[in-house]
Amino acid sequence: MRGKERVKIRAALLKEVLKFLEEKGLREKLERGELRCAVCGEVLSEKNIGAVRVAKGRVVLICNKVECLTKASAEALEQNTLWVS
Repeated sequence: MRGKERVKIRAALLKEVLKFLEEKGLREKLERGELRCAVCGEVLSEKNIGAVRVAKGRVVLICNKVECLTKASAEALEQNTLWVS
C-alpha cells in the first residue's frame, strides 16, 4: 500500500462490547438509556451501538448511523486514538 496508511480495525461481538461496558461500569447506564452517542446525542441501546472508542482515558460511544461512524472514525484517525469496536 504505497502512499496510504494502514489502519487495524478490530471487530467485536455484542457480548464482548457489553462485557467491556460492564468492566467500565457503564452497562447499567446503557440498560437504563442514560448513554448517548458522542456525535449525534441519540440514546444508545444494545441495538444501536456502532462503536466504542477509548480517548484520553474516557470511553466514547458511537451509534450505528453511518454519518456518526464516519465522523468518529475521521476524528479517531486525527487523534490517533484506540477503537475498541
